[in-house]
Amino acid sequence: MRYGSSVRASSLGEVNLQGSTRALIGFTAHFSAPVTGIRWISKLSTGYAAGTGGTTQVRLQDTQGTTLGTGQLVTPISNNPGVVLLFPLVPLTTPTLVAGWGYELFFTNVDTDPLNNWNSLDGCSVTPDELDLHDYPLMLLDANGQPLSDSKNLPLIEIVYANGRSQGLGYVDVLISKKQALSAGVAERFIPHWPHTLTAGAIALDGFAQPGTIQLAMGSWPPVGQQIVESVPLLPPSVPGGWSAFYFSQPRTVDNSRVWWLIPQGTASAIPVQKGYNPGGFGPDTIFQDGYATVNGQPLLSVGGVQTDLQFYLQEV
Repeated sequence: MRYGSSVRASSLGEVNLQGSTRALIGFTAHFSAPVTGIRWISKLSTGYAAGTGGTTQVRLQDTQGTTLGTGQLVTPISNNPGVVLLFPLVPLTTPTLVAGWGYELFFTNVDTDPLNNWNSLDGCSVTPDELDLHDYPLMLLDANGQPLSDSKNLPLIEIVYANGRSQGLGYVDVLISKKQALSAGVAERFIPHWPHTLTAGAIALDGFAQPGTIQLAMGSWPPVGQQIVESVPLLPPSVPGGWSAFYFSQPRTVDNSRVWWLIPQGTASAIPVQKGYNPGGFGPDTIFQDGYATVNGQPLLSVGGVQTDLQFYLQEV
């Protein structure tokens, strides 16, 4: 189980549902409950949509292709020359899914002229890494259902259940303009809702060069002396901007009675990701609820004052 944002991205990247291009996203159900809706990020400006914007149909199906529910979004294109984002929650009802079973989301542009009227799905643009989150893999398909290529986009979606819970990845921006050198005192501050026992983790950094370390610490900022529980090496990523893994010397339990810090150190920068609760409406199950990114102990906010997270995860026992 991963504890953290679990998102790694160098930028946002769209998948254009133009012509016969379709998109297939696999996922493992987190809950045994019916699904009531699907949320995704849609851009309605030049380069991200065209014509009328098309009609995007999303079908939730089992891994054998049996349809369990269908939703549809009509998205008129915007004349605004800037980037206009929508975060539609599309009604889609299904029978009860089974937690732990695999399912798929199949996106198709069903407009009568999909070559000229089309929209896009937004996601995180990445170079694939062996430590990536392997839930929500995205594949582009042609009209015959054959793969077009391996996608480099991790889709930003929310699958909403009838029990009030959801799953997915609810980050709405990769804040390159807010990139911070680690030397400025970058950290993720968090207070767990309940204790977690951690053995390892990984963090995605920009321009990482060894040597580097990461600290797990507690208490007030800046942590010193016995406040620092662990300081362990960061391993080099397998691809530029990839996951730099680290391993604690022994299992470490972070309790819910104090503030904790995850502090990367070395020659690199951190690119924060913006939580998607406002704007966006993404539910708390799709973001890291227990903390936020900081610089020198203060929140690292988006331009609009929204909390962000570092690109990281901690591995639970």
